[in-house]
Amino acid sequence: MGMPVQQAILVTTLYQMGGLVCGITIEPIIDRKRSYRALAWGFVGAAIFIAAIGFAGISVKLLVFTVFGGGFLVIGTQTGSAALAADVYPTAIRSTGM
Repeated sequence: MGMPVQQAILVTTLYQMGGLVCGITIEPIIDRKRSYRALAWGFVGAAIFIAAIGFAGISVKLLVFTVFGGGFLVIGTQTGSAALAADVYPTAIRSTGM
């Protein structure tokens, strides 16, 4: 799409960084409260951000925001669902539940 390689690498890296930031900030809250509602809203928000990536075009500012937000919610919510499942399932069947 004509974006310089350095900017494309930066934007791609922000997806993973968003997930890291979510893991550090949001996961303790999900773990403490066992909130299914937070996971549901996280997945809804992730869908919105991922769709917004497609509409961002090559606008670097918009791509930075949408890719970071998408990584924050996609990776963070997936990690949160695994943490919640490990908490919910009894130890004897945890591997099956996961």
